[in-house]
Amino acid sequence: MSDTAEQPESEAQQGEPTEDQGSEKQAKPESITMTPAKLEERLERERAKFSDYEDLKAKAQKFDELEEANKSELQRAQDQIASIEQERDTALRDALRFKVATRYGVSDEDADLFLTGTDEDTLVKQAERLSQRNDLQLKQGNHVPDEGKPLTAQEGSDAAFARSFFGAD
Repeated sequence: MSDTAEQPESEAQQGEPTEDQGSEKQAKPESITMTPAKLEERLERERAKFSDYEDLKAKAQKFDELEEANKSELQRAQDQIASIEQERDTALRDALRFKVATRYGVSDEDADLFLTGTDEDTLVKQAERLSQRNDLQLKQGNHVPDEGKPLTAQEGSDAAFARSFFGAD
């Protein structure tokens, strides 16, 4: 029987609250009562924490504006550096092209038209080839075969037909 007597006690501890436990839970929900003065005091403390919020917000906005201005100055400087580097590269390429052209006797017009390489090896190869072609033309001269000879009509050609038709033959 002692087993059954102990059982209700353990059920009471595990199951529904007893009167003692229920009264404790009812006491907890009682909220802390604040008087309007205490409430106002607490609100003032919270407002004081964030009183400089507008000032900080304005400072953050100014900082963002200055950062943006500095970024644009940086971007302008980077663009200027890029354009100067491009001008430098163009000037070096032109100087190299004309140096190679004078070494191989290529005229300025031909250098602009035919020397299109970007490095010295390519420019030298182009200039050598152009120089060889020019030398070959100078050796052979401006020779056109049969230049200055009158054309002779062959039998059956249109010219022979026209001569016979008009009686020039």
